[in-house]
Amino acid sequence: RIRNPISVNLAIMRPLLAPSLMNIVVENLKKGNNEGRIFELSHVYLPRENGEMPDERMHLGFAAFGDQEDFFTVKGTVEALAKSLGLTFDVERAQDVPYLHPGMAAYILCEGERIGSFGKLANEVTGELKLHKDAKSNHKIFLGEIDYEKMVSHMAASFRYQPLPAFPPVIRDLALTVAEEVPCGDLMKEIAKACPRVSDVELFDIYRGEQVGAGRKSMAFKIRF
Repeated sequence: RIRNPISVNLAIMRPLLAPSLMNIVVENLKKGNNEGRIFELSHVYLPRENGEMPDERMHLGFAAFGDQEDFFTVKGTVEALAKSLGLTFDVERAQDVPYLHPGMAAYILCEGERIGSFGKLANEVTGELKLHKDAKSNHKIFLGEIDYEKMVSHMAASFRYQPLPAFPPVIRDLALTVAEEVPCGDLMKEIAKACPRVSDVELFDIYRGEQVGAGRKSMAFKIRF
């Protein structure tokens, strides 16, 4: 807590960027801006024991809202960030991030280390924002946060130029029918490992219905060679 805050809303040093980003999204929605993507690179403050000064760390927070946004557009943005920094991010299902929907939330991992999370804002949180319930965009709010210092620790000391390929890429679509509990990320890893020429794997469709049977799903991937 701050001893002499300038306002009641700023009385506590923030341990997360998510509330600040959510406030910006809400203000935009209330003013009629029904879609957008924002980010913030700033410090958070994590409490320490024995009354010591808090651990001041740099975090990268991001938010997306609007009719066209979904879990996979945000996931694609996260993957694009990793690629631009010469990194590879993996995702795994997350169910204990209190402000995210447990069915649409994921941890971000880099070389096995958990460095962040992202997902859809939890329904109970959305219900407390006093937004118009009839607007679809008001229910499609996605938040994410990455420990910037952890991410940077996995980056190479320098970036190197990689020449453009001599031949254009070849794109093939592949649909796989699997049990409902099989994670998408596991399939993408196996596809990428199956051939050294695979440069990118993207999920573009999930189908459930009588044709694939109960308890199963068909997942369609776009594979770039």
